[in-house]
Amino acid sequence: MPVGAMLPVPKGIVPVGYLELDGSVKSIATYPDLAAYLGTTFNKGDEGAGNFRLPDSRGEFLRGWDHGRGVDAGRVIGSYQLDALQNMTGTIDGNLDIKTSTGVFALGNNVGVPSSANATTGYHSANFDASRVARTSTETRPRNLAVMWCIKAWSAPVNQGQIDVAALAAELEKMKSAVPVGALMPFPAGVVPPGYLEADGSLFLDALYPDLAAYLKKTYNLAGDAVGSTRLPDTRGEFLRGWDHGRGVDAGRAIGSFQAEEIKEHMHYMGAKYAGGSGTSVAATVQLGFSGQPDTNSKTAGVEALNGDALGGAENRPRNLAVMWCIKAWNTPVNQGTIDVAALAPLALQATEVDQGTARIATQALTDAGADDATIVTPKKLRWGFSIMKGQNGCIAFPSWLGGLVIQWMTSNTGQISAGSAETVTAPWPMAFPNACWHAIGSTGQSSNGNGFATCRIDGAFTNSVTSSTFAHITGWVSRKIFAIGN
Repeated sequence: MPVGAMLPVPKGIVPVGYLELDGSVKSIATYPDLAAYLGTTFNKGDEGAGNFRLPDSRGEFLRGWDHGRGVDAGRVIGSYQLDALQNMTGTIDGNLDIKTSTGVFALGNNVGVPSSANATTGYHSANFDASRVARTSTETRPRNLAVMWCIKAWSAPVNQGQIDVAALAAELEKMKSAVPVGALMPFPAGVVPPGYLEADGSLFLDALYPDLAAYLKKTYNLAGDAVGSTRLPDTRGEFLRGWDHGRGVDAGRAIGSFQAEEIKEHMHYMGAKYAGGSGTSVAATVQLGFSGQPDTNSKTAGVEALNGDALGGAENRPRNLAVMWCIKAWNTPVNQGTIDVAALAPLALQATEVDQGTARIATQALTDAGADDATIVTPKKLRWGFSIMKGQNGCIAFPSWLGGLVIQWMTSNTGQISAGSAETVTAPWPMAFPNACWHAIGSTGQSSNGNGFATCRIDGAFTNSVTSSTFAHITGWVSRKIFAIGN
């Protein structure tokens, strides 16, 4: 999710990487990316050097920025708008008795309203009180759910441990799906971030944004739209409302459908009083925004018409904050601050001696073959097959990628051998050769007679043992040494 995106949170806990949109002042040095995005849009002039101000969404509804549509003309993105009620007017026309009505007034009964020209009693005022039939408050608002709006301030890494290079590609896919294609996101500045399009009702080519086209499925297309094109929803100047989806609060609505403004149905009672006297000088009046007009004919004075004063605006609306609604169109790496995610794209390519990138972990077969130059060898595979035994009798088994070469040595003393005689023995190797003993060499060393005049012959070298014969030219014992190589 890019820095500057707004997110509703249903609890009073600010997620990591976000700030509550509470109109507070923040340091540019602390949040440089957010400061660069918001600029001075919401500054009041008292922030001080090196600071910027967040928008204040507390208690506000978000409304799509008009951006030239004409539904909410004249608004600057990020500007506040007070609540307003669409203008209502009505007229009651009559002489002594009220006989017709329009607008917010309906005819009631005529009890206490005599029609006699000489009557002096009856109703004399009309009170307009919407609270008698409708829910009222100090503002005009739709039904709503209270949430805390937060703004993305910086990208907080969740796992600060080691990076599993083998899982990097899969992790990038997870990052791309954090905000799925088709999601609507509000932005408090008029800058469309990478990967998004303003939801302004325009057409785009399916080939340019295939994932978004597949998601929208021509839902907002109009008759005559070009083949191979998809129309975006138009959120400019609109409030977003949760789809009813069977709840029954806003029944009959299809998702993506538009709904005009409307005031809740209600009714009011109007009473009138005949005023005694004659001539045109007497004018009856009624209270709370309605004025009486005298009868100008030469007859008993009375109220002929009551007109509602023009109050309100051209629409019913709650107080709100203008934002730009954007739709996720494609997945793109963006700059998240200290880590340039865009720079990770070349790292997903095959690594070489010159360029960093990703590479597969080599199998043992690839490691042993030594011909592949596009995989990484782990220490375990490098050591596979290696062993060493240190001592007078010992061996070294090289790892399999070096051919599994095995070198062994043995030293032992013969018994007393008479001159011209031999001693033949079979002894086990320090370790068995896994495959074969290629060659073994025997020699003699120290002897009991001091001159060591003896020879050693290898009679047979096998995977598990070796048979040798030692010949003495002078009676005595002799040190026998054997060296062998195999795999």
